Amino acid sequence: MKVLITRAKEQAEEFAQLLQLHNIEPIIFPTIAIYGPSSNPIITNAIKNLYKATDVVFTSANAANQFCWRAFFICSQEMLQQKTFHTIGKKTKKILESFGFHVEQLPDEYNVQHLTQKILELPNIKKRKFVFFHGNLSDKTLVDALQQNGIQAEGVIAYRTVKPRVTESRRNEIERQLFQHNIDVVTFFSPSSAINFLKFFPGINSPQNFHTAAIGKTTANACRELGFRVDIIPHESTAESLVKELVKFQQPTT
Repeated sequence: MKVLITRAKEQAEEFAQLLQLHNIEPIIFPTIAIYGPSSNPIITNAIKNLYKATDVVFTSANAANQFCWRAFFICSQEMLQQKTFHTIGKKTKKILESFGFHVEQLPDEYNVQHLTQKILELPNIKKRKFVFFHGNLSDKTLVDALQQNGIQAEGVIAYRTVKPRVTESRRNEIERQLFQHNIDVVTFFSPSSAINFLKFFPGINSPQNFHTAAIGKTTANACRELGFRVDIIPHESTAESLVKELVKFQQPTT
């Protein structure tokens, strides 16, 4: 089975290795690229002012990575370790804990809606101040919900998701494979990866040309809105869980 990986190059290579362990052939074609924030002073000042906050929130490993390596040089580690960190995924939690930060228990489902509800149920919520580090395309639901409930919260852009540059020959090669049904499954790890996929291949029809796998419900819903038929969604929004579902999909039922 051949699986197209659309996530950013660095993360795509990691996922490809997991697929190869199960004899699934990965084809890497990133439809997104991750860069630091367009304004370094904004994120730098936000980190410097964290002494005013009680809680720090992340919804992606990209934001956590951008935050951690800056905070390590900007802030007192003692001060940061006094903050409460919140996130929605095991990988992001692991990154934060590797720096010695205290991370609250993950929500039952790894999405912004469940994280928001979990935060709203915290004790003394009105006395707390939240800083949410996120990408330029991230959903504003969390900050909006907290502010609407009279809770101090602000969002800070920690990274940018953009459409990468790809050679025309590479794009044409992938398009040819899609039209010839040489790619069995296209995987999406974010709504932006699906949006950019259609920018690269506007004539592709997913039900006719390939199966679609989405990392979680948020990405799956975005894919459906874009016209994709979503065939595979893991029970847990992790790369490892998605690989397990792809392995099951590869093996015909008897």
